[in-house]
Amino acid sequence: MRLIPTFGLACLAALAVSPTIAMEATPGMMQSNSAMAMMPDGHMGSMMMTDEAMASKMKGMASAAKGCMMVMTDKNGKVSMIDTSSAEAKAECEKLAMLTPTKTTGDAAMAKPGMMAVDTVMAMMPDGHMGSMMADGAVATKMMGMATPATGCMMMMSDKDGKMSMIDTSSADAKAECEKLAMTAPAM
Repeated sequence: MRLIPTFGLACLAALAVSPTIAMEATPGMMQSNSAMAMMPDGHMGSMMMTDEAMASKMKGMASAAKGCMMVMTDKNGKVSMIDTSSAEAKAECEKLAMLTPTKTTGDAAMAKPGMMAVDTVMAMMPDGHMGSMMADGAVATKMMGMATPATGCMMMMSDKDGKMSMIDTSSADAKAECEKLAMTAPAM
């Protein structure tokens, strides 16, 4: 008999804390000598670049990240790049990426192996700090107002010192590498 009131109380407690849970973030650092790729449909993959020739090839297609970068998925799992050029967006990006600099991976943003979770925002700083969070309705709406849907595979890497770079995926070779990486399960 006591089970029903206890269950009801537990449901009310869960409803009371759900907005807080929705805003919890997962901090971390992108590992040195790693690459991460994201497809517009939410497929995501990562790998360690253990081969010096591979790391050198990727670095040749990369340009150093000049500021905090943010990507998010909408309620349908589609990936968008958030414009972080405004002071407000830059501050939000840096706050998310710099929560706690620990040596964890960005895999907490995964819904299942190889897919970025729906309504997730991920931020990456040029020094490799990264964080992700599940966005509640208000945050998701605000972020989508600053976002542009991804039109192709996006790829970033960190060098041996952990510095972030965006990889130009406009060439056929880079696009193929990006798509191959995004369609595999994450290695990090």
